Amino acid sequence: MKPEESIKILQKHIDLIKQDWSYIQYRKALERAVKALKKQIPMKVLYEDVGYGQYHDVNLYACICPSCGLHIIGFSDDDVDSKCNSDNPEDMFHSSMVHHAYIGMNNYCNRCGQKLDWGEEDDT
Repeated sequence: MKPEESIKILQKHIDLIKQDWSYIQYRKALERAVKALKKQIPMKVLYEDVGYGQYHDVNLYACICPSCGLHIIGFSDDDVDSKCNSDNPEDMFHSSMVHHAYIGMNNYCNRCGQKLDWGEEDDT
């Protein structure tokens, strides 16, 4: 059963017992289960241009958790493959050596536990 299906079933049970005060602990447990299952549904990593480095000589970029906003990894213009002709931070990340070293090492956010989608078709 997929997390989305489980969430739907659990949410129905939560809605049914909201009116009965004797089931407060049961409802809280169901709500916690839904929250945990939602973390298992991959969310696309956000890619941002965060400005210039300390000496204003190189542009910096960040890969950000879509759930909690943690800057998961940073990279700069120096890390991007010279063959990359895009100004899109996501394209730049995927062409960089940082991408090749990092992908597969971290499929979940270290802070909130959100499953991450790095935007590659072959990732699971």
